Amino acid sequence: MITRLSRRVRVLGVLIGALALGATSLPVAATAAAAPVGAAASAASSVAVASSVAVASGHRADDPVAHDPTMVKEGGWYYLAITGDAGKADTFLPLKRSRDLVHWEDLAPVFTILPSWIAPALGVDAASAPKDLWAPDLSYSHGEWRLYYAASIFGKNTSVIGLATTKTLDPRSRDFGWHDRGQVVKSTDYQQPGGTSFNAIDPSITVDRSGQTWLSFGSFFSGIWLHRIDGATGRVPAGDVAVHLAERAAPDAEENSTIVYRNGSYYLFLSFDYCCRGIDSDYRTVVGRASSITGPYVDASGAPMLNGTGGTEVMRGYNEFVGAGGADILLGSGAQPDLVVNHYYDATDGAVPKLSIRTLTWSSGGWPRVSPPLNPSRSVGHGDAYVTISPRAADTVVENAECGYEGANIGLGDDAGTACQEWQLSDRGSGTRLTNRFSNDVAEDAGCVNTD
Repeated sequence: MITRLSRRVRVLGVLIGALALGATSLPVAATAAAAPVGAAASAASSVAVASSVAVASGHRADDPVAHDPTMVKEGGWYYLAITGDAGKADTFLPLKRSRDLVHWEDLAPVFTILPSWIAPALGVDAASAPKDLWAPDLSYSHGEWRLYYAASIFGKNTSVIGLATTKTLDPRSRDFGWHDRGQVVKSTDYQQPGGTSFNAIDPSITVDRSGQTWLSFGSFFSGIWLHRIDGATGRVPAGDVAVHLAERAAPDAEENSTIVYRNGSYYLFLSFDYCCRGIDSDYRTVVGRASSITGPYVDASGAPMLNGTGGTEVMRGYNEFVGAGGADILLGSGAQPDLVVNHYYDATDGAVPKLSIRTLTWSSGGWPRVSPPLNPSRSVGHGDAYVTISPRAADTVVENAECGYEGANIGLGDDAGTACQEWQLSDRGSGTRLTNRFSNDVAEDAGCVNTD
């Protein structure tokens, strides 16, 4: 029997050669593997932060619907912009606000109709035009709030990034009002003559230590890229050439970049793997850092993010928080903590995408640590532990051979204590899913053929 890694989600059993692996076949290590770097902050710091952001005690408030959130603060309010809901009319970039990060009120969306320039820019007619806009990013510059957003033909890199502005986010102010500024970046089908290798979605603004503004973007299709932005106009200067920041092996499942600067280093946060698959979404959040905003970025082990295997994991789903990704960072000032705002798919509510907010702290070595959600889980613990699996009376363990990704072989090897040899066993109702900690891929019978 040949086994390999896959993104398939239901496994009744796994055979390594002629050896059966399952709950009754092999002993499981009594001690669970250690949590990922930055998986949780200490209980003491979580309590302190919870107090500082006025998290409600007692009854757990429901998290609001959200996907690809971005969050900023103005005038005592936290404002949130999210990807629209294609199943509902007139929800192009919904907005919400809150004073305590727990209770949220809905505001009018940025647009009630699709901006007229988008369909022609994508080369489609009105009937085929996008029904929502994706992955907004809010930032403040030159006396105005700037909201960058994306529109795309799903599954292709035919995409555009647009810009909308308003003087204030407060809908009661006479200065409030969104103005669409049109196209900022465009990508075209890489399979067509003159097509681009990148995908112009998931925009995110960063200002470097010299004051230069940058726009990171990208999803699959050659990964993550970076453009200079003219701070006065919010647009890419003529002739600017995009810088390549990160790329994984095919299918290059990475997106939703966010870059922050701290103590001499730039930190590139990314979502790895797959969103938008409901309960089977396996989004997780990783980070790399560099001394220059243009890279090269490496993870905590020194592995490169560009054309490498780099990416130190700081957040993944557990319990009801399936597919924790799409993260944005709001750096605090003074006594205010740094915050991570992300979405998850609620396993207790039909996999509806919802908002999660966590605190961000930093290790003595300068690497980020992400706390559990401020609005905590309904369940005890942090999901199924990662364990090592070994045959009875043997020193070898089940491993992801050569630390590969989708399609990699599974075998037995000497215990080296690596993430490639750690597995999460999760009950899926009709069977048990075995997920490799390193690759986040699932064990399967290759081709479902019962042969050696």
